[in-house]
Amino acid sequence: MKHPKVIDDVIARRELILVSPGQGERGVEVFFGRPRRDTRRGGDYLCEWQAPELGTGHVYTAYGIDEVQALELALQMAGITLQTCREAVTGRLFWLERGLRDLGFPGRGRPPGPDLNMSGPEGAA
Repeated sequence: MKHPKVIDDVIARRELILVSPGQGERGVEVFFGRPRRDTRRGGDYLCEWQAPELGTGHVYTAYGIDEVQALELALQMAGITLQTCREAVTGRLFWLERGLRDLGFPGRGRPPGPDLNMSGPEGAA
């Protein structure tokens, strides 16, 4: 079931691969909104994200002291939430290629298995 996208001012999206029994594979998107000030929480910022075709299609909100932290926490929240959603747990959700369980979001909770080479410039940790 496809849920409507309800996030305004999308600034970034990631396409994941969903493998459905009997239907093959198709792309599903994760959307991130522009961080904005939350007038109800004492001046903090919020950043919404949504994966309309996965799980309930719920719009999630991460909060931070500034726009960068709100976006960073939204990316981390998306990684943890999607890594533990039904589609990922049953081995049907991937990024870049089938079989690669890392969905490419920052933060902890990455699954065991093949990982992307995350090395940076020479001499970087």
